[in-house]
Amino acid sequence: MTKKYLIGIDIGGTNTKLGLFQIQLLRSGINENSNYLSKDNNIIYIIEHNNLFEFKNLSNTIFSSLKDRKELDREYFETSLVAKIDKFISDFEITSGDLLAISVATPGFPDNVRKVIISGSPNLPFLVDINFVKLFERFQHNRNDFCKRDILLDLVNDVTAQCFYEQKINKSLFVEDDGPALLLALGTGIGGGIFSKDEVFMGKNGWAAEFGHIPIYFSQMKGEVRKCNCGKENCSEVFGSVNAYAKELKNRSISLSPEDALEIYMKIISLKADPGNKDKSVIFEITRKWIEAVSSLCGSLINTFNPAYIVFSGAICQKTFLIDILSENTKKYCFSSFYQEVKFLKSENPKFAGAFGAAIFILKKEVDTIIKYL
Repeated sequence: MTKKYLIGIDIGGTNTKLGLFQIQLLRSGINENSNYLSKDNNIIYIIEHNNLFEFKNLSNTIFSSLKDRKELDREYFETSLVAKIDKFISDFEITSGDLLAISVATPGFPDNVRKVIISGSPNLPFLVDINFVKLFERFQHNRNDFCKRDILLDLVNDVTAQCFYEQKINKSLFVEDDGPALLLALGTGIGGGIFSKDEVFMGKNGWAAEFGHIPIYFSQMKGEVRKCNCGKENCSEVFGSVNAYAKELKNRSISLSPEDALEIYMKIISLKADPGNKDKSVIFEITRKWIEAVSSLCGSLINTFNPAYIVFSGAICQKTFLIDILSENTKKYCFSSFYQEVKFLKSENPKFAGAFGAAIFILKKEVDTIIKYL
C-alpha cells in the first residue's frame, strides 16, 4: 500500500511546531457512534464519515517564530517553515503525489477561503502579510488554480486545533460527562477553545473563544490599567499569560523563568511559611497576582459556559500543582453550584497537540477528497 502523508503546522508566539503524519484507511462502514481508540500518543484511530483511519505521528520539529531583528521576521519565518517541510520530504523520501495535505494552526483570524490571516495575531504581526497559497506553491504537483491542485491546504485557529486533538486523545475527558469542555492555552498570550465529545465549536467564521481578550478584574489589580497588543485595555492575557508573568518578574529584577518562580511559590505555600528574603517575597507577590488573573478568567468562563471540564494547555500547565491551585482559587470567582461540576485538567502532549490537531482538522474537513487517494 502506498504511504500517504499530512503535515500539521502549529504557529505559536514563541515557537512554530511541525508534525509529519502518515495516514491510512483501515476500514469502511464503521458505526459512527463507535469510540475513538487511542494506542499511544503517536498513533490514534479516528472514525470519520463511517471510515476508520490510522494517524501515525512520524516526526516532529520546532523552530523559533521570531528573528532578533523585527524587519526580518517574515522572511526568516517563511524560509524556516519551508526548509522544515523540505527536510520532512527528504528524510522520509516522500514522492510527488504522496503528500496529501498541509494544515496550518495559527493565532488570530484565519480566512480559509483566501488562505490568509485577516487579523488578531498581535504577537506575530507579520502573519497578516503571508499568502499561504504562494508560500507552499513549490510543494504543489500542478500549477493550475489552487483548488484544483493535488495538495490540500487549510487554516485553523491554533487553540481550536488543539481542541480536535484533546477531543480524541485525552482519556480523562468525557468519561462520565459529554461536556462541554473549555481549553485554556497559557503561553505568549491566552488562547481558548470550546468543544464537546462530538463537536468543536468554531463560531461563524472559525474564530470563536478568544478568551485572552476578555477584560478581567481582580482585587490585586489595585486600579492598574494595562494596554493589550490588540489595542484594548485589561484583556486577560496582559495579566494572565505566561509572557505577562515573565515580564513582571523581569521588571522586578527577578532573573527566573516563570516555571522556576512558580516552584518557589509552591514551596512557600506548602510550608505555610513567610517568604523570607526580599526576592522570595517579590516572587510570591508576582505569582499570586498572576494566579489571581488566571483564576478570575476561569471564574468568568465557568459562569458563562457552565462547563464540565477546563483543560489547561502550555508548558507551565504541566505542573500538576498549578492546576490544583487554579482549581481551588477559582472557587471565589464563580457560582458555587457551577464550580462544583467542573473538573480542572491538564492537556495531553501539549508540545505538539496543535500540529496533531491541525492534521485531524483537515482530515475532518476534507475527508471526502482525502479518502479518494487512500
